[in-house]
Amino acid sequence: SPSVDGRVTLDSRQVWQNLEVSVVGADGRELFRQSYPQFTSRLDLNLGRVPGLYYVRVLGGELRDVQKVLVR
Repeated sequence: SPSVDGRVTLDSRQVWQNLEVSVVGADGRELFRQSYPQFTSRLDLNLGRVPGLYYVRVLGGELRDVQKVLVR
């Protein structure tokens, strides 16, 4: 989904154990990685104002999700 200011919010309605969130640029370079022993609600990420395509990857337990984010 498009973002004008580079901000992305991850929301969850359930508690996840050992969640890992990472952001990868279109060039494959990892820009951010953080582990959360217990993730309960929301996380605000700031991808910066550099235009481009980014991939936000969320891994934890049975959860495996990758979302594309376009910063304009």
